[in-house]
Amino acid sequence: MPDAVAFGMRRDAEPVTGLRGGAFRVVLVVGLGLALANCSGQTPTAKVDPKYGVAASPLVVSDGSEIPRGGGREMVGRSYTIAGRTYTPRRDENYSNRGLASWYGPGFHGRQTANGEVFDQYAISAAHTTMPLPSYARVTNLENNRSLIVRVNDRGPFHGNRIIDVSKTVAEALDFRQDGVGRVQVDYVGPAHVDGSDDQILVSTLRTDGQMAQLPDHDTRPGGTMLAESGPQQQSEPPVTHASFAQAEPESAASRQSRPSTGNGGGSVLAGLFFADPEVETQALSRDSAFGGLATANQRSLRRTQ
Repeated sequence: MPDAVAFGMRRDAEPVTGLRGGAFRVVLVVGLGLALANCSGQTPTAKVDPKYGVAASPLVVSDGSEIPRGGGREMVGRSYTIAGRTYTPRRDENYSNRGLASWYGPGFHGRQTANGEVFDQYAISAAHTTMPLPSYARVTNLENNRSLIVRVNDRGPFHGNRIIDVSKTVAEALDFRQDGVGRVQVDYVGPAHVDGSDDQILVSTLRTDGQMAQLPDHDTRPGGTMLAESGPQQQSEPPVTHASFAQAEPESAASRQSRPSTGNGGGSVLAGLFFADPEVETQALSRDSAFGGLATANQRSLRRTQ
């Protein structure tokens, strides 16, 4: 995979036409080399991007396969440097910051996150440079006051002056997906569980009425509490060696039209959830809701709340 694609970045070069003679032979040889490499069954080593000094995270789940939930580890991590800037992860119970949010999607879907989970563009997740992993954070769009609790399970963003990268579904729920970036407030909420899926609970925290999103007092899973026990987290984590870099650009019309919908009429897997905002409940159960892709991607793992 070309390095720009591996990092989720677009190549804006015009298509090459009219190749002839030596140029054509070079393209043919390169094409044959790539074909042979693909046939060998070996996964090419991810290249280190010279701008950031780290490689793209490895693809661990193939296209079309179900994305597993959980499976990562609790970590704070060591200080690390990317593009000449040093970040020091730490637990800050009072963390609150305002700035730009961007989103990342298809280019990273199925890739490993910094704490060993797998990124799902349809999940309620995000990347942050310094929060403990996994954590819960509140992201509020300052332009429209939409607010949502997300699961932070990755490192980033490292592009521009952005303070958080969110999944495609989160960007849509907060209504800045088409713009590419949004002005947000990010607040640390607390540590998250490492096991299972919390998408179902996080979906229900979305507020569109100007109120701040809040976690429920208790997890709906048997014997669970919403926030993980906030004991000491591992400090001796390996340094960051790969990362995701969101390309915040307005989404094309073709891409918007190809967004998955629930496709199951009134039988949405989100039915039966308690939503803090009644308007969101109506939106979430519609085919064109911000959570259509989430429902489709997780129909085997999400369960209706009893």
